[in-house]
Amino acid sequence: MLCPRCGSETPKWAGRCDNCGLALIETKSAVERKGPFRIGDVAAERYDIRERVSTGPLYWSYVAFDQEEERPVSVRVVRQTILPRTKEHQIFLRRIEPLLSLELPGVPQLYSVERDEGKTLVIGEWIDGLSLRSLIDVRRQDDRAFSAGETLALLGELAESLEAVSPASAHGDLRPLHVQILEDRLVVEAAGVAAALPAEETVRALKSAPEASGYLAPEVLEGHTGQRESDIYSLAIIASELFTGRIPPALGVGLDEFVGHLPPLVDDVIRRSLSKHIEDRDTTPSELVNALASVLGAENWTTTQRTGDSSVAPAPDGTVPF
Repeated sequence: MLCPRCGSETPKWAGRCDNCGLALIETKSAVERKGPFRIGDVAAERYDIRERVSTGPLYWSYVAFDQEEERPVSVRVVRQTILPRTKEHQIFLRRIEPLLSLELPGVPQLYSVERDEGKTLVIGEWIDGLSLRSLIDVRRQDDRAFSAGETLALLGELAESLEAVSPASAHGDLRPLHVQILEDRLVVEAAGVAAALPAEETVRALKSAPEASGYLAPEVLEGHTGQRESDIYSLAIIASELFTGRIPPALGVGLDEFVGHLPPLVDDVIRRSLSKHIEDRDTTPSELVNALASVLGAENWTTTQRTGDSSVAPAPDGTVPF
C-alpha cells in the first residue's frame, strides 16, 4: 500500500512506514476479529482466504487467492441479515448481473457472485491501494489541508469512475473508504453492490453505521435504494470533507453547520448538489466538479494536479484556504 503521509510503497503488514514512521491505519489489528472466514479457509471450494481487510455494515472484505485462475481476488461476504435466504440471493444476482465482467475505467471488475453454505460472496478484482479514507484521516491528523489542485483532481477522477459505471448502475454506497488511490490512477470499489441489495435491509444497515450514514442522500435515508442522483449527493459530501477537513455528520444531522465551513466560493455549488430534491442537483458528477473548478479559477478539473502545487488561482479576498 501507499503510505498516506509520504506516499512511499509500504507492505500493509509492516504496521509502520519505513520512510516517515507513520503508524499505518489499515492494519489487521484494526479489523474486527469475528467474521465468516478465518485465514486459511477455502471459500466456495476455490478461494483461499489470505487476509481480512475490513468489516462494514453490508459485508466483510477479504483478500483471497483464486486457485483456478491463479490470481489474488477481492471477496466480499454479504451479511446474512441482508441476504438471509436463497430467494434474496437470486434477486441480488439478477440485479448485479449487468455489472459482472464489465471492464470499465476506474472501476475494478466484478468477476462473479457465489453461494457458499448460505453465504453470498461477491468476487472481484483485488486492488491494493490507499483508501481516500486513510488519506483524509492522516491529513487531518497532521493538520495539513488538501490543496485546491489536489481536491479537484481527486474529485475529477472520482467523477469519471462514477460516470463509467453509471449506464449499468448507481454506486449505492459512495464514501471515501471505497475510493482507492494508486500511483497512476484512482478507482472506485464496490460499485453497484449496495444498489443491488434489498433496499430496506441495506438502508437499515447503512443508517446504523456512523462511518457510512453521513454520506447517504435524504431519499436513501427515507428507505429508497440509492440512485445516480444519490451518488451526486454523496460526491458533494466527499467534496465538502476535502474542502473543510471535517467529518460529515451521521444521518445528515447538523448538515448546515458542516457545510457552513466551506469556502464561500464553493458554498453555493456544493449546496446545490446537497438539495433534498434530486431534480435540483447537478445532473452528472462531472457537472459538479467542473462547476467547482470554474469558481476556483480553473477551466476544468483536468487542468489541476492530484498532488503537488495547485494550479488553481486563489480567491481575490483570500477566503479559500489552499
